[in-house]
Amino acid sequence: GEDGSIIYKTNKNYPLMLKKSNGAYLYAMYDIAAIYYRIQTYNPDQIIYVVDKRQSDHFKAVFELCTKMNWSNHVKFKHVAFGFIVDDKGTPLKTKSGENLYLDELLEIGYKELSKQDFYNKLPSGYKEIVMKNTLYGSLKWYDLRSNYSSDYQFKWENILMNSAGTAPYIFHAYARINSLLFKNKENSLFINKDFNVSSLPQEGIDLYKKSQILNEQIFLLINDNAAHSLEEKLLDVVKSFHFFYEKINISSSKQKSNLISLLFFVQTTIEDTCNILGLKTYPSQIVWENSLNNINSYAFNV
Repeated sequence: GEDGSIIYKTNKNYPLMLKKSNGAYLYAMYDIAAIYYRIQTYNPDQIIYVVDKRQSDHFKAVFELCTKMNWSNHVKFKHVAFGFIVDDKGTPLKTKSGENLYLDELLEIGYKELSKQDFYNKLPSGYKEIVMKNTLYGSLKWYDLRSNYSSDYQFKWENILMNSAGTAPYIFHAYARINSLLFKNKENSLFINKDFNVSSLPQEGIDLYKKSQILNEQIFLLINDNAAHSLEEKLLDVVKSFHFFYEKINISSSKQKSNLISLLFFVQTTIEDTCNILGLKTYPSQIVWENSLNNINSYAFNV
């Protein structure tokens, strides 16, 4: 501008102010400088900004301007625009208000909420801490990723820590139940065949295999879309299919015992790999593999 300011107008006529008339540089200039530094230093193929959706117009303008620079022709830019955590009136919670909790305070409250559940209080002392930690951390991550990242959501402990379909404890308990089945049939688990016969499985087993295979095949496609909620949906499909399989099939008395155990090992690996991608840690296998835990196994997982 004539007053010394610098303003870039995008193709859609959005004004991106880079420098004020008094010589002060604004956010956009710092963002462009940071992009330039990262390209020169790291030579990335893609730069992803994970910032709330209110900044969408800003980043569209910044990326548009950067793509016109010779030094960024080869780089792809993406803004992953996430939604807000809102109160019961739908108003976004704001850090500047001073009313939001710090993470350590949130985790402290979470531990107290978990302590209200009998399951965790009856765990052996050697495993209680790690199970509660994995449950709390995993539940918070799972709940945050469970819907489309651009959607808003209301934070409620009762929706996060309950062992019901659609929560992290639901996933973890299914994983632990598979561990228990593998232990109970450990004589077959020692000879797991990764190339098991799918066609000879009962229909419940075939359905479980298909759900697991779909998840394995879709992992990279879902990651490329930055759509963790889609990955969670596919994982839930596998776990729901496993529960149906568990209710219908008695592995111990089956003539296909070895084949079924190999299927469960495949499913278990699929669940664990997906949890790792989502940043979730499953329950330690010893929770169900050791029989001398005051019958905690049958209480906790109904196995």
